[in-house]
Amino acid sequence: MDSVLKRILGLHEHEMEGGKMRPEVVVYLKPEQIGDDSGAHCGGCIFFNSERSECLLTSPPACNSENGVCAAFLGGKSIFKAGDSPLKLLPKEQAGYTEQGPTKCDTCEYWEGGDKAEGSCAKVGGEIYRDGCCNYWEGDDEEE
Repeated sequence: MDSVLKRILGLHEHEMEGGKMRPEVVVYLKPEQIGDDSGAHCGGCIFFNSERSECLLTSPPACNSENGVCAAFLGGKSIFKAGDSPLKLLPKEQAGYTEQGPTKCDTCEYWEGGDKAEGSCAKVGGEIYRDGCCNYWEGDDEEE
């Protein structure tokens, strides 16, 4: 990664590993943290209320259960309780909300692992798994 790109992204040398971004810098989630073989999506997030198809955090709160996903995704059982109202703390634009999900490494244009369970990423260093994902996910143009 050239110095201009590092400067634009605000990356420092300690955030790089072998010329790539460190997994913790891009909020990389391993497959077990996503908890769904199909990938990260609103319906599998702890902040999602399936009864109302709403997110506890985002504004507006309405989300697509199957195809919606954002950088605030945390896989697991919903923490919504009966009567809870959305907090509307994070505009969807800032959260990177997209309806191109579910997202996972092998559907990202930067995935370099083919059909293998473990591979590599053009942007992110370290252990990268086909069923993992980070907030730098970009849809693979070949699949769209």
